[in-house]
Amino acid sequence: MTFTGELTMSIDASRTGTRMYGAPEYMMGLPPSILGDVYSLGVLLYQVVAGDFRRPLGPGWRRDVPDALLAEDIAECVDVDPARRPSSALLVAEKIESLEQRRAALAAAAAAVEREKELQRRLAAQKRRVRLALITAAVAAVVIGALGVTLYVVQRSRAASRCASISCECVITAARERCTT
Repeated sequence: MTFTGELTMSIDASRTGTRMYGAPEYMMGLPPSILGDVYSLGVLLYQVVAGDFRRPLGPGWRRDVPDALLAEDIAECVDVDPARRPSSALLVAEKIESLEQRRAALAAAAAAVEREKELQRRLAAQKRRVRLALITAAVAAVVIGALGVTLYVVQRSRAASRCASISCECVITAARERCTT
């Protein structure tokens, strides 16, 4: 590494670059590639979003990127594995240009998930209300049945009592008639 922060990859002067923007595979001696350029573009994109062109990409860099989709795009560009990076700067540009549409799609998907959750909450509440109504109806049926049985027993008891009274009166009347005769 030179005093100015350049990383010399080999004796060939065409293989130099600013270390901050150099892809990890360059440190392993691999030749420059489009995927290395995509890495550099990701670092540059991070610096633009962070508002500081001197800021290196390091652990915790996502804290400086408030937009989750943009953070995803940057993360894809600066992936350590070149095979996981977008295959060209054009693809990165297309993703950045479509951020608004992607945000809208993400918001629509989140709204759909929220609507589904709300429907599930309403369905669960409706099920609880139906269950409560059924339990209330069952308790009411038991109470009405118990009242009916109680009323029946009371009426039978009164009828038996009347019969007993009538029988007693008959016996008393018969006994009086015997006594008088």
